[in-house]
Amino acid sequence: MELFECINGRRLVFLDVVDRVNHLKPKKSILIVDDDKSSRITLNLIFEKKGFQVGLSETGMDALKEIERKFYNIVLLDNKLPDIDGINLIKPIKEKNFDIEILMMTGFASIESTIHALNEGASGYITKPLNMEEVFTVVGKLLEKQQLLFEKKAVEKKLKKSEFRYRSLFDNMLEGFALCKIIVDENNNPVDFLYLEINEAFERLTGLEKNKTIGTRVSELIPNIKDSEPNLFEIYGKVALTGETTKFEIFFEPLKIWLLISVYSIKKGYFVTVFDNITERKKAEEVIKKERERAESYLDLAGVIIIALNQKGIITLLNKKGHEILGYEVVELIGKNWFDECLPARTKHEIFENFTNLISGDTESVEYFEIIVKTKDGKEKLIAWYNTLLYDDKGKIIGTLSSGEDITKRKETENLIKEEIKKLKELDQIKNDLTRRVSHELNTPLISIYSAASLLLDVYRDDLSTKTLKIIEMIKDGGERLKRLASSLVDIYDLESNKINLDLKMLNITEILEFCIKELQPLIIKREHELEMDLSQEVYLKVDDIRIKQAILNLLENAIKYTPPKGKIYIKLHEFDKHVEIIIKDIGVGFTEQEKGKIFKKFGKIERHGKGMFVDTEGPGLGLYISREIVRLHDGEIFLKSEGRNKGSIFIMQIPKKTELTVKLI
Repeated sequence: MELFECINGRRLVFLDVVDRVNHLKPKKSILIVDDDKSSRITLNLIFEKKGFQVGLSETGMDALKEIERKFYNIVLLDNKLPDIDGINLIKPIKEKNFDIEILMMTGFASIESTIHALNEGASGYITKPLNMEEVFTVVGKLLEKQQLLFEKKAVEKKLKKSEFRYRSLFDNMLEGFALCKIIVDENNNPVDFLYLEINEAFERLTGLEKNKTIGTRVSELIPNIKDSEPNLFEIYGKVALTGETTKFEIFFEPLKIWLLISVYSIKKGYFVTVFDNITERKKAEEVIKKERERAESYLDLAGVIIIALNQKGIITLLNKKGHEILGYEVVELIGKNWFDECLPARTKHEIFENFTNLISGDTESVEYFEIIVKTKDGKEKLIAWYNTLLYDDKGKIIGTLSSGEDITKRKETENLIKEEIKKLKELDQIKNDLTRRVSHELNTPLISIYSAASLLLDVYRDDLSTKTLKIIEMIKDGGERLKRLASSLVDIYDLESNKINLDLKMLNITEILEFCIKELQPLIIKREHELEMDLSQEVYLKVDDIRIKQAILNLLENAIKYTPPKGKIYIKLHEFDKHVEIIIKDIGVGFTEQEKGKIFKKFGKIERHGKGMFVDTEGPGLGLYISREIVRLHDGEIFLKSEGRNKGSIFIMQIPKKTELTVKLI
């Protein structure tokens, strides 16, 4: 219930506090509202240890529900919550329970909003990271203040029951009230004033007793007032004699307090002062001022540009680093137009147009962008910007806040690296072209050597001595190895140059495996291996016949060579719903973890000479690399399993079953 009374045009409000009786006695309780879980837990432990009853809320809506459920002396409110800004939560909290003291938590970047928070009804603020000694000092003062307010409300409740209703209203004004008569000299200049009436708030705020004040001149109550506050007589005299109202703040030196004073005249020669002690607010503003100065000093330590622009593009904030990068003295750019002063003429109009559209809400904010800026001496620098919009309490865009990093040298380095990469690619292409050309050039004489050696062995074997035949067989074997090497080098070139186009056909994989086994039968017999096969009759895949045979032959030959003589090799074909697996298992020398990482690389040959393993290590180490790349062209993969040295190995070729195969180029 609220009762209103208008005294000389000023509304006085008396609040019925009967409904709040349950919490007039202060309780040591605090509600912590913060979306950071670790902060809530830490603050909970600290305040509980200090004997507080602690409540925790993660969001603004949770906090409002908790306040509705239970009374808290203090609400420790984070400025940034996931569902609502802390500032926008102040009024709803106060509407639910005006007696709750709200202590804002904010980072240095939001200091400017703190004054707004205080005006909205917050009791104070603290900055992050929190200094707990400072936190408990502020909380203690708020509890003391709250205790005084509770006691005051108790007094107000008693006074309300008094039969002198209007006197109660008058005496219980929160502001001090004084009705005075101005005293002038013979020249009509104000020289003193007489107190005719004061209320209890006047006594409390000034310390002057009512029975000694009423009917007494101010110069008698405060003898040195004319020396300490000479302007006060001029202000009061002007209002009393002209009827002009005024309002001002003043540090009242005799009482050592700050006062907010409203003065109006009810009759010529008389004036009324309504004032409030704003000392605490002034102290808070001074703290905020110092914190802002400290925050600005933090910004000066930042290694990047920090800049704020208003709606017109005027620079309202620019840190020391920003002035340094742009070549200006500190604060030299404050108040200047960013686009006129710091952007090249060729780009500033377009960028300002984009800025205008951003401020008006016609375009969305871009978090990151790069633009060229102009320094004081005309040089250009490339700056990488991170941008955010600034809003007023009504949600209207009022400017931008940006951080910028000078990336001029980094970009120059990146461009240099790109040029070097381009040159390296050109050299790599030259290498590939040279490899292919050399391989082709070697292939022609190798064919002649191989063919001639084969002819001698096939046609003239009976005419040649045993020694000669051995030499010719060595020539044939060497020519065959060189021929295979040249062919492998050409395959690698084609793979890496994206020059292999698969001729895909639906083929029976079982038949392909049988062909590969037949091709290597002489080598299997030579090494006296036992071959165990588990092949399905009909397994069809869309593959390139020549290339998939090449991949399988490489895997199978690898198993044959690296299994000691009289070993056992298993070949299994397994069909799944979405893919087919060709499994080649041997009981050979196996692979260590280090070797597994090397085996599928170009020239990834594992040297095992002199280890008494009786394995065939001939070859440059290109086969498995080529096999994997061929299988990958079929959208498949080859996997290797081995438990270590002398524990054999399992190669799994996995190829997807697709009706339409997308050919990938390496």
